[in-house]
This record gives sequence, C-alpha cells and structure tokens, in this order.
Amino acid sequence: VERPIKVVFLGAGSFFFSRLFTDVLNIPGADKGELGLVDVDNERLELAHQVAEKIIADMGKQWTVSSSTQRRDVLAGADYVINCIEVFGMESVGFDYDIPLKYGVDQCIGDTIGPGGLFKALRTVPVWIQVLEDIEELCPEAYVLNYTNPMSIMCLAASRTSYAKVF
Repeated sequence: VERPIKVVFLGAGSFFFSRLFTDVLNIPGADKGELGLVDVDNERLELAHQVAEKIIADMGKQWTVSSSTQRRDVLAGADYVINCIEVFGMESVGFDYDIPLKYGVDQCIGDTIGPGGLFKALRTVPVWIQVLEDIEELCPEAYVLNYTNPMSIMCLAASRTSYAKVF
C-alpha cells in the first residue's frame, strides 16, 4: 500500500538539494508527500522552497512544501531526514584548506580526512549531535541520510551518541 511520505532536508540551501529532491520524486510510489525544508539562511531557504515547488509542478506530483529556519518546526513525523548542513557557512571552508597549507599540509579539499577534515568535524559534530537529539524526540522512526562531510566522523559520532537510524 502506497502512502505519502514526509522528507525533511536539513541544509536545503545546499547545492545538492534540487538533484536529491528530484531523485526522491522519481522513487516509484512517491507521487504524494510532504517536504520540510530547513536552512539557517533565509534567502537560500526561500530559493529552495521555490525550486521545490517548481520541481513538484514540473513532475506532476502532489507534494506540499513547508520551510523554516528552525529544524524543530518541520521535523515532527518525518519518515526521512536528509542532512546537508554546512556549519558556519562556506566562508569557514577556506580555513580547512588554508591553515594546514600554511604548515606544509597540502590537501585536495580537506573536508573529509586530515587536518581539514578534523577542523570541519570539530565545528560540525556538536551541531549534528543536537540534530540527532531533535530527531530522536520528534521523528524517532525516521531514516537519517547523512550527506555532510566528514562522512565517516559524522556517522561514527551518530553511532556513539544516538539511537537514530543514520546512514
């Protein structure tokens, strides 16, 4: 029996949002559902909301869209949570590469392993743990798909601190 699903995107202003949401709508049986968008940047959130509504209309689906800068406003009852957050924004990412380079460590990007990955983990994992606490409270049965680097550290932190079903 097909049923509407609720999907929440954390970091909906992410470059990945439109492609991931299009993939979700291409899942057989995903003709109806609810989409919750969360981003701390109001401008990017509004753009993501408009993009979501356009994708829904273009694909002829029956989805509703809600959005908020506060994740707790949209998490309740989610079946799936897709995590695409960038803590402290893109301006902080340059430091992950530039500081190690200053000391002779040349990384390709520096968002997964090495000193840059550690920098990113130190600013991202505390927020991630708070997100997981909210998920345990508001949508404990949700499947959580982590799309945020450093991927292995994020999943390790989840496995050590949360009962959420993180992949």
